[in-house]
Amino acid sequence: MPRSQKMKQRKLQAPSFVVLIFIILFLVVARVESESKYAIPISARYPINEKPFEAIHEKTVQIPTKEVALVLCDVWDLNYMHPAYKNIIPVLDLFRKHKSTIIHAASVAEKYPDFYNPLKSEMRNLKEPLTSIANIPLMHWPTYRASKIKNEVDSFYNKEVQSKQRPLMPDISRLTRPVKGEYVINTYEELRFIAYKHGITTFIYVGGAVDYCMLTKPYGILNLKSQFVRSNFVVIVLDDCVFGQEDPEPYLRMYSRTGLALLSNSKRIQAK
Repeated sequence: MPRSQKMKQRKLQAPSFVVLIFIILFLVVARVESESKYAIPISARYPINEKPFEAIHEKTVQIPTKEVALVLCDVWDLNYMHPAYKNIIPVLDLFRKHKSTIIHAASVAEKYPDFYNPLKSEMRNLKEPLTSIANIPLMHWPTYRASKIKNEVDSFYNKEVQSKQRPLMPDISRLTRPVKGEYVINTYEELRFIAYKHGITTFIYVGGAVDYCMLTKPYGILNLKSQFVRSNFVVIVLDDCVFGQEDPEPYLRMYSRTGLALLSNSKRIQAK
């Protein structure tokens, strides 16, 4: 082959070789990003001997960042002096940095149509409706009309208790407002849909109140771990990122003791 033809061949091969190198580098970077993980130390607390409660077992679990969702439960625009707030912000920044799923669970979801409506539309377009324990007939009994005692109790509560409390319809904290790509929800079905859509296996809860909202709201832990639902989700509560109407510590211990949630600390979470 003439020398001039060999030179032309080499020139043609050189760009393709460079392109190949770039493709390999891109695939390596994509693989590293897809395999990034959180290292989360978790503890389980149980009653032992004379001590009422003690953390008797601790281990660090490695969870892929794409399988973890951060749930900001009722993080209201209220008391910024609470130490939980200063701990929640770095956790939120960490999860945003690693592009994990972020869910703002709040009863004011309708205030955020740009984040809430697309999710509702996507759920309506499902070929098969989501199943829920609310669809089981026995869960509808007793009906409100059938339960005279319940009617009487509700009337008393609304008149004597609820009407005398200050109205509470706050907004999501301005420090943790949702940004593009995040979700705002207020139902259990929405939480489950997001988990299914993104392949979420682990929920990390922050916010409050651990003695009420985080436990019993539709998007709370109790629904996720209910024996009726039999879900296989891992639920972790960051004990330095929560608040309560009462001292949260006894409720955190209850979470752990009953298997509702494992406990961790925001300052010890690492991303690898």
